[in-house]
Amino acid sequence: MKVVNYEIEVIEDNCTGCYLCENICPTKAIVLEGFGRGNATPAVTRAVEELAETGIPVIVTSRCPEGRVKPIYGNGGGKDLERAGVIFAGDLTGIKARILASVLLGLGLDREEIRAEFELLGG
Repeated sequence: MKVVNYEIEVIEDNCTGCYLCENICPTKAIVLEGFGRGNATPAVTRAVEELAETGIPVIVTSRCPEGRVKPIYGNGGGKDLERAGVIFAGDLTGIKARILASVLLGLGLDREEIRAEFELLGG
């Protein structure tokens, strides 16, 4: 996977956020702040598809100050991200999604349990 110039947050105790250690860093989850209702570019969607194969939860929020993410559009949009296996954070902001992901990972939940919690708590 190539490093994609897009807002991707890595949740890891010792991570500096440089994204240069992607083959070494034991990433536990990624929060992707998409456009509008949770859309991305086709290149980002391809990267998310690769990440999904590793079992790392990818959680999608919106960069917008309000509103929820939903899988509506294709061509890199939410529909394609949904097919890639992302977790939609509902109306949670990126910061709230990172905090919730950290708590859920700390509890030892797996990707499907994390998905269920985001569906419940993200609205």
